[in-house]
Amino acid sequence: MKFWLSIILIVGPLILGTFLSIAKELKRRTKIIVWVICLLICFCGVYLLVEQKKAEEEKAKAEKFERELLERQELRGRGLTQEYIDGLGENPLLRHFFNSGQNYKKEYKFKQAIKEYEKCLSHPGATQENKVAANILIGNCYYLLSELKKAEKHYKEALTISEKVKDKTERLEGKSGALNNLGNVYADLGDFKKAIEYCEKSLEIDKKIGDKASESASYTNLGNAYFGLCDFKKAIEYYLNAEKIFTETVQTHYLKMVYHNLSLAYEKLGDDENAKKYKGLANSK
Repeated sequence: MKFWLSIILIVGPLILGTFLSIAKELKRRTKIIVWVICLLICFCGVYLLVEQKKAEEEKAKAEKFERELLERQELRGRGLTQEYIDGLGENPLLRHFFNSGQNYKKEYKFKQAIKEYEKCLSHPGATQENKVAANILIGNCYYLLSELKKAEKHYKEALTISEKVKDKTERLEGKSGALNNLGNVYADLGDFKKAIEYCEKSLEIDKKIGDKASESASYTNLGNAYFGLCDFKKAIEYYLNAEKIFTETVQTHYLKMVYHNLSLAYEKLGDDENAKKYKGLANSK
């Protein structure tokens, strides 16, 4: 709308000025005044067009920065994989709610995603596995909205319900996701020792069931917690474990985030050589 208004302000006065300039009944002085007014309106139109372009560029930069922050948070709370969600029973309506929520989340529409996941919780056909998954996914959305207490509430609910899941593998996967994400919440609240306690429990389960994706997230989260405690050597140890898994599983996006964390940790230790090395890897295309 603003774009077309700017175009009208530029083109309209030029057409009007041209038309009036050839009108024989107008005096030369009047024509000059009309042209001056038309040109001023044109300049206003050009100014608005330039300002609009600048505003759009600033908005794009802000959105890019916000998404980068959200992606960093996403690494810290990966929750459940799509494969896990796809295996949550045969109810097509429930699967629709889960997938719809995932699509909203990908578009950063977290409140809409929460509403879809809540439909899973209230559905009469929802199993214990469904409720564990829905609570974790709702918690992830609240986490990304920085509503940590609400996230904590849903992660705890998922942890409690996970004990009732009959299938051992699904029970442990759900439990690991809840523990890991609770660790994230406590880290963000500044309780790093509690964060370590929960993430270590999650890591133990990840190794037991051979879930590499969750294991790499647990290593990263433990690294973040030790970084918060200023134990940078320990943080690097866990980041390097995460790096190894991300490299083996070719997860380039998450790998670059770990490189970034490693560069910060080495920088804190005064190891400029490694800090520069990992910073370069993090920024490489």
